Amino acid sequence: MDIVLWNQSPEKLDDSAGQLIADACDLQMREDVAPAYGLRPSPRVSFLPSAVKREELPGDCLVIIFAKNSDDAVAAAGLQAQPDPTTRDRDERRRNFGRVYPGTILGREGSVLDGARSISAATSHECIEATYDRNVALWVWNENEGKLFACEVCDPVEEDAYTKFVRGKDAAVSNFVYPAWFDAQAPEGSRFDHMRRLNKPFSCSEGGYFYFCDPAEVRDPEDLKDLFHFQTEPPGQQISSQWGWGAKDKENGFARTRLRPVWPK
Repeated sequence: MDIVLWNQSPEKLDDSAGQLIADACDLQMREDVAPAYGLRPSPRVSFLPSAVKREELPGDCLVIIFAKNSDDAVAAAGLQAQPDPTTRDRDERRRNFGRVYPGTILGREGSVLDGARSISAATSHECIEATYDRNVALWVWNENEGKLFACEVCDPVEEDAYTKFVRGKDAAVSNFVYPAWFDAQAPEGSRFDHMRRLNKPFSCSEGGYFYFCDPAEVRDPEDLKDLFHFQTEPPGQQISSQWGWGAKDKENGFARTRLRPVWPK
């Protein structure tokens, strides 16, 4: 899979920094993510500046650095914001696109390249999750608890980051969970995340969060609509989360998890 990082916010992220971030994400894919998940060939991450026209963008999936956290920024990029918040972000070629908002990150004492609260780590987060569950449709059954867990591979460890050395600089990339995290019967000693912060499946590190649905709370499946992260608790269902540093901001309608159906009506 080819992931293209497209910079639509050069005033917040100059193209040289954007290229460095794309290189760090690409290196992480080749050295860490692809081996962990047995991906052959490794997904590739490349960078394109804002001067490149939308209709000229290559790739299978886009991660877009938006100037503002709003639908206006989406429209300015030549894309149509979806009026239905349960509709996936796709361009006219049906490619999914993820969103990164540098203004929000920098406005909350984040940085460009350093630490988990950085543009670099946020971009890595989007690239990894797009690789694992591009269509935001996968769930895993945890038989130990009798619950469905959303397949988000960076959310449980969102507050953790490590660095990749590229172009003579360190750039932060996101920690991510390993396949054993999704296995309720994973043997003792399994590796549950890249930075080895977790010691059991379906857990999260400090500042991380996860999303699950408890079918035991379902009273009448015929009345169920699609369920989405941060949605107010619907009748007959229980949605529980543990929030990371920026998680509450995702309830504004731009989170991947708003797209994740459980039982479509």
